[in-house]
Amino acid sequence: MIVMVGIIACLGLFIGVFLVYCFKKVPSNMAGIRTGFGGIKVTKSYFLCLPFMHRFDLMDMSIQEIKIKLKGVNGVRCKDNIRADIEASFYVRVDHDEESICEVATSVGCEHASDVGTLKGLFEAKFSDSLQSVASQYDNEELRKIREEFRHSIRTYIGSDLNGFLLEDVAIDYLEQTPKEEHDPSDILDAKAIEKIARLTAQSQEAANKTIYEMEVKQNEQAVAAELKKRELALQNTLTLVEKQRELEAALKETFPDKNKIEELRSQIAQLEEQDSSES
Repeated sequence: MIVMVGIIACLGLFIGVFLVYCFKKVPSNMAGIRTGFGGIKVTKSYFLCLPFMHRFDLMDMSIQEIKIKLKGVNGVRCKDNIRADIEASFYVRVDHDEESICEVATSVGCEHASDVGTLKGLFEAKFSDSLQSVASQYDNEELRKIREEFRHSIRTYIGSDLNGFLLEDVAIDYLEQTPKEEHDPSDILDAKAIEKIARLTAQSQEAANKTIYEMEVKQNEQAVAAELKKRELALQNTLTLVEKQRELEAALKETFPDKNKIEELRSQIAQLEEQDSSES
């Protein structure tokens, strides 16, 4: 009886160890790939992997960021030949369907599927080409005004065929005209761009000077109008003061002058004189 219990206990222990060792649970946001006996299999839950018969690997399914910078002489050339400095972030991940996971596992390997360096080596040329190709459809100034449309056009250009990977999104982090000094005058297209930048700069400066001149003219007109108004008020005040003094003199000449009226006139004259002195 004791022997039987011991055998059952050992058998239970063996089964427990077997289950712990051979059953592989897949963490969230990962995919499990089993190769060997029975071919390649994919799961997102758990697998039974037999020793010496199967190999088990995990593949990271999370989104990875690939940054592309095209600046200076490497800036993208727009429709009007003027270059644009661009910094863009491309967000990619392994597609969730089993066929894509198997394709990535076979071509790239599970351990490299989320390695940014590996992904950049795979897609940098394609992503850079998409930036250049889409930018060439717009003038430089227009391109900088339609960042959202530019972003959607890049996604459309790249499409969904990324050998098992999926482009989740594109972000335009930086987009400005490449400085004129970084265009190569020995390059015929860059030379045309330099000429246009110089022309646009001159036009912009001319417009700015015109705006400044118009503002100065308007300010002068306002100053002249204010001075005329000030003089008109001063003249009106002087005329009123003379009239009040005349009324005061007339009231004083009366046989029995109205003292209250005289005091009121004197007060009004004093106020007018004070106002006249403050305006002058």
